[in-house]
Amino acid sequence: MNTLLSTYIIAVGLLGFPQTGPTGPLPKKNPFHVYIPADSLQELLLQSLSPTTIKEMAQQGSTELMLAAMDRNLDKVRELLISGVEIDAADDLGWTALMFAAQSGDTDIGRALLEAGANVNTQNKKGYSAIMHAAQGGFPEFVRALVEAGADIDARNSLGNTALIQARGGNHREAAKILLEAGADTEISNLKGNTVFLLAVMDGNIPMAQLLLEHGADHKARLADGFSALLLAAEKGKKEMCRFLLERGAKLDEKSKKNTTALLAATKPGRIETIRFLVSAGAKLDACLKDGFNALMLAAEFNMLETVRFLIEQGIKVNHRSKSGHTALIMAAHKGHAEVLNALIEAGAELDIKAKNSQTALMLAAGSGNDVIVRALLDAGADPGIKDLNRNTARYYASIAGHFSLAKLLEQAEQSR
Repeated sequence: MNTLLSTYIIAVGLLGFPQTGPTGPLPKKNPFHVYIPADSLQELLLQSLSPTTIKEMAQQGSTELMLAAMDRNLDKVRELLISGVEIDAADDLGWTALMFAAQSGDTDIGRALLEAGANVNTQNKKGYSAIMHAAQGGFPEFVRALVEAGADIDARNSLGNTALIQARGGNHREAAKILLEAGADTEISNLKGNTVFLLAVMDGNIPMAQLLLEHGADHKARLADGFSALLLAAEKGKKEMCRFLLERGAKLDEKSKKNTTALLAATKPGRIETIRFLVSAGAKLDACLKDGFNALMLAAEFNMLETVRFLIEQGIKVNHRSKSGHTALIMAAHKGHAEVLNALIEAGAELDIKAKNSQTALMLAAGSGNDVIVRALLDAGADPGIKDLNRNTARYYASIAGHFSLAKLLEQAEQSR
C-alpha cells in the first residue's frame, strides 16, 4: 500500500493541492505527478480516495525507480540501478525516472541515472524532456549535467516551447545562461509565434531580455501580425520595458500590419502609465489603425476614462473621424459609456456628426435604449430632428427597438426646438 500511495494524486484539488502541475495548468481528469509520503498521509488518503481512484493510481505505470526518484532516495536509486532495472521505463504519461529527478532538481540522482545510461532526450506525452523540467524548475546544476550528457537543448514540447523558453517562464536566469552558453537557439518560436525574447518582453523581465540580447537574440523579431517587441511591451503595460527597448534602438512609432503603434497598443487595454510614458517620449497622437481609429476613439470605445481625459489634455483631435465616419463621441454613445461621453462633450466634441451610414450618436443611443446617454446628448444640445438617409430621426430608432418612453422623450424634444 505504501508504494501505491506514493504514486499520484488523481483527483484535481484533492486535499487542497494546487491545480497546476509541472507542465502547466492541469487538464481535466489527468493526474498531477506529486509524491506524498505514505507514512504521514496514508490514513487520510484511504479515507479520501474511492476504491476506483485507488485502482486508477495503481495503473499509472510507476516503477520502483520512479518512486525512488520522486522520493529523492539516492541510496534506493543506486540499489535499483545495480539490480538492473529498466532505467528508461516510462509511466502512462511518458514520464521516466530522470524526468522526476529533473522536476525535483535532485542533481545527485540525475547524475546517477545519467552515469547508468539513462536516455537524456526522452520526451513524455506532452513533449517535455528532462532538460525542460530542470530549466522550468530553475535547477542550473541539473541543467548543466544534462547539457554535458548531450541533451537536445532545442527540443520542443507540444506547445513548441524549448528548455530556454521554460527557463524564461520561471525567471531562472542561471539556467537560461547555461543553455545560452551551450548554444541554445534564441530564435525558435513556439506555437503562438513567440520567441524567448518576445516572451521575456511581455513578462517585463528586463534582466532576462538583456541576457538574451547579450547572446544574440533578435530584438527586431515580430509576430505574424507584425507586433514588435515594443508593441507587445506597450500592450502588456510594461512601461520600463518600453524604455529599455527604446534605449536600444526600437522605433517609437513603428507599426504592425494593421498600423498599430505602441501608443495604440497600450490604449485599448488602458495601460495609462505606459501611455503617459509613450506620449512624453514623443509618440504621435494622430497615429491611426488601418480603419482610421485613433487612440481617443479606442479609449472611448473601451471605456478608458482616464486615458480619454489624458489624451484630451495632450491635445488629441476630439472630432477625428475614422474611415467609417465615426468619432470618439459616436463610439462612446454607441457603447453606452456615459462618463466618457460627458468628458468628450466637455472637451467640445461635435454632437451631430453623422457617420458614413448617416447615423448620429443620438440615433445609436436611442436605438440601444440608453436613457442616460440620450438625455446627456439632448442636454448638451444634440439635434433630435436630424434625419438619416431614410429620413428617420432618433425617435424612429427608439420606437423600432421598442423603447417607447424614450421615443416619447425624443418626440417632445423635437417639438420643443
